Amino acid sequence: MSYSTPVGSSFYISQTFASAKTLTIVSNANPALATSTTHGYSDDDEVVFFSGWDLANNSVFRVDQQSADTFQLTGLNSTNTNSFAAGSGIGTTQKISSWIEIPQILSLNPSGGGARYVDVRPIKSLQGLKLPDGFDAATIGFDIGFDPSLTNWDTLLDISRSGTLVAYKSVKASGAATYGYGYFSMSEAPTQAAGAADKVQATFAAQGRLISYAP
Repeated sequence: MSYSTPVGSSFYISQTFASAKTLTIVSNANPALATSTTHGYSDDDEVVFFSGWDLANNSVFRVDQQSADTFQLTGLNSTNTNSFAAGSGIGTTQKISSWIEIPQILSLNPSGGGARYVDVRPIKSLQGLKLPDGFDAATIGFDIGFDPSLTNWDTLLDISRSGTLVAYKSVKASGAATYGYGYFSMSEAPTQAAGAADKVQATFAAQGRLISYAP
């Protein structure tokens, strides 16, 4: 058992994706094995997975290259065919590159991502029920120290204004990492108060699951 703090963590987004690779087979396995002829991936490449499996679609996984035509999507356990219907996981992957660091993050405010439930109250029953109803979308809010002179500042604003879908990555000092795929937005108006650093608010809104890897 171990604990950690956010000290030393870095945060990135990327809007640079290679051409899509078509996946002709994605197996029900742990981890899932994808078939794509001459995919060209190497171990630990980071890819966005677009799939017929709702619980894996629009998510970022690391690659474990198995052969010239196959690779594992590490972190994807697709053995449960109720959640990952056999034969329905095919789709595409796109390799991510050119990560841009989000600078001067002062605080993080994650929300969502948890399970949803529907309350059921049968008239005859004294005991109510809760039925699973999927998961809420995950968002991560950031307070960023205001400084338009920073190298990536204008690029981050351009991404925010354009509504471009991006990959997201956070890396702890230990090497543990979390990935996502979604929208990044950043305010241009700083919040200012006596006794506090000027800051702007930014948000990453995931369109799929957040996938985490141990160091």
